[in-house]
Amino acid sequence: TSTRHDVYALFEQSKWGQIEAYGSALQYSYNNVHTTLDREVNESGIAVGAKLGFSLHDSQLKFHFEQSADDNQLGSFAQLTASFPKIKKIRLQGGFRWETYSPRFTILNYHSSYASFIWQKSMLKTNRSTLFSSLDVPKLGLFSVSLTTLDNYAYFQQDLEKGSLFTSPEQWNETIHLLKARWDNTLSFGVFSLDTNIQFQQVDDNAPIHLPDFLGRSTISYADEWFRKAAFVQIGATVKYYSSFYADAYSPILSDYVVQDAVKIGGEPLFSAFFNAKIQQTRLYFNAENLGAAWNGNNRLAAPDYPYRDFILRFGIVWNFFQ
Repeated sequence: TSTRHDVYALFEQSKWGQIEAYGSALQYSYNNVHTTLDREVNESGIAVGAKLGFSLHDSQLKFHFEQSADDNQLGSFAQLTASFPKIKKIRLQGGFRWETYSPRFTILNYHSSYASFIWQKSMLKTNRSTLFSSLDVPKLGLFSVSLTTLDNYAYFQQDLEKGSLFTSPEQWNETIHLLKARWDNTLSFGVFSLDTNIQFQQVDDNAPIHLPDFLGRSTISYADEWFRKAAFVQIGATVKYYSSFYADAYSPILSDYVVQDAVKIGGEPLFSAFFNAKIQQTRLYFNAENLGAAWNGNNRLAAPDYPYRDFILRFGIVWNFFQ
């Protein structure tokens, strides 16, 4: 549990922006009630921060930082974002975020009724820096890219030598680089529309962060009024896909995810279809999920050792008695 109290002062000027300064007092506690040897964490700390926002000729600049003392589990961060005036309806935005934070309590301190799941670790704070930018171009869509670096990344690692349920807390002592590039676009052709999201991502080969190199989603739909505008109908289909990768495994003992290198998931498309209708005060919907399982069976995994849900047809009706 955590409690936070803030004291702040705000100065605002209607023409150019505002400045806010604040101080915070925080108290946090953590306890696993499994054995009499459980260690209880009960600490407090203070932090100071400020927010600045400026506007000038359709340009905006925002800055937010918060600094805490180094002798507690609290983190610190700073973020700068900027948006620039539109040029022929093209909008450019960007920014930078830096943060430092302690690994979560279950990694640092965990006690249970199982001898192999008792540990107390001393780890360095994780440092994370992200440089991000986006470009919104009419008709072409929204293009965004981010570059993230991580130092002292903490995680759970599966220990297959002991068994698939065994895990240990670890901290990576090298810098991790993560690159993401994304494209979002919506095209309309009369009563038809196509909504597409595509993302490419790349992380260092040996890093303990496993992500698909590619993931995408596309929805094509038809929407129009039927029966002399007495009903509004929407019909469509969605396909999702992500490349195969070593997804994190779920640990029921920790109620958390752990890094594993034995089972890959993904690499197959997932199809669904829907039908929606509104007739005066009544709404109908039909949604068919995981259509491929209806013909080829369900061999997909949502996570290692956890099967994806089977083909399912959802339907319903909403009838408003009063308009």
